[in-house]
Amino acid sequence: MQRVIEWMFGKPDKSSTVSHISYWMFTAGYIAILILAVLSPVHWAAVLFGAVLLPVFFRLVNRLNRLIRQHINMKVFFITASVFTFLLAIGVTAFLYFYADNVTVNASKRMTNDTVTVSIGTLRGNYDVTEVGTTKGGGTLFIPYTASVGEGTITLSAETEDQVLWEQEISDSRDGTMQIQGFITDGSFDIQVAAEEASDVSVELKNP
Repeated sequence: MQRVIEWMFGKPDKSSTVSHISYWMFTAGYIAILILAVLSPVHWAAVLFGAVLLPVFFRLVNRLNRLIRQHINMKVFFITASVFTFLLAIGVTAFLYFYADNVTVNASKRMTNDTVTVSIGTLRGNYDVTEVGTTKGGGTLFIPYTASVGEGTITLSAETEDQVLWEQEISDSRDGTMQIQGFITDGSFDIQVAAEEASDVSVELKNP
């Protein structure tokens, strides 16, 4: 494992305690971020971009550090490196935001008194509102809802793994009732809200 890390990031500078500690802190953070990115619904191109760019950037900074450490004020160097790292982080975050399949910003979910309330600042892709269990016997299931969107269009839907049971497109605000028919076996389905690009999304379900 250490050989792989040194191949990607270069060998740590053991002559400087600060550089040595920074090296292992950065590599640990890189591995953690990479794992989270792989497990998240992020496009593979965005993950690959970050996985390649960060080690290259670290090697560059590390090499510059070794070359100029003896000829420059270290305080100035670390301030410059910190600013550069901050700008890089903003760039990577922006790239992931614009190219990720699913993006939710400022999302919150509350469950009180048999009511589920979801609020999303910005939505691109799908967001799971809640899971609803069903019981054997069939019939029709009624779920009252209130949904609104400030900008864009959202689709509120009830789905199983292989079937869309109900859906409604909403471009402003709407009160209604989901009517889901035909359940004859035990199981569950998901209620989701989806959008190509929408902001100020609100969904409230009663007795789901």
